[in-house]
Amino acid sequence: MGQQTAFRRAEKQYKARDRRPDLSTVIDLAAIETSNEPRVRRLCLTRDLCTPSALPFRVFTESRPHAYAIHGHPGLIVIPNPFTDESQRWLARKCLCDCTQPPNRTNLDPFFDMPAASLFTLASKPSKRQCAVDSRVQLGIMGPDITQPKDKFYSQPAMPADLLERLRWCTLGWQYNWTTKKYDLGASAFDSVLNELMRSIAVAIGNPASA
Repeated sequence: MGQQTAFRRAEKQYKARDRRPDLSTVIDLAAIETSNEPRVRRLCLTRDLCTPSALPFRVFTESRPHAYAIHGHPGLIVIPNPFTDESQRWLARKCLCDCTQPPNRTNLDPFFDMPAASLFTLASKPSKRQCAVDSRVQLGIMGPDITQPKDKFYSQPAMPADLLERLRWCTLGWQYNWTTKKYDLGASAFDSVLNELMRSIAVAIGNPASA
């Protein structure tokens, strides 16, 4: 247990199969605005949340929405439902379609020779026009630090639609190698509009005041 991370310990606690998890210390973030939980403290943002100049629609529901801090978790600030419906759809498309393309890496990259085009674009084509994506496992071109997968799915070519079912995450900016637990400081790709959006949020929450 001493070598396990805090995340792993929490995961084991709440995903244990032999007992019902104890949720007495869990805070329902969906109801945080009406919560009487003593660990929750309401904050006031002192700077506005600003829409990136490249976007023609309003991103945030309010320029200074309610924010909350949680005792025992310094640096964590919760802003319930800050995005408009249109900006949520834009964020979903941006993250799922654009950010999963090279040079950003996904959980599929170690095992497949990923195409430059978006998997969503490829999967939307008629089935007769789709091409299978080669397996790096089958071709014997996996990196030296990659563990041989047990699932046979990764050892054969796969169609884009099937790969979408296995897509779990992607990395932005400095690419993180989950096998070696190191960052590739020479590879950096971050969408300029997302960058402006994240900077706006970081500035807005930088020096909140107590409500």
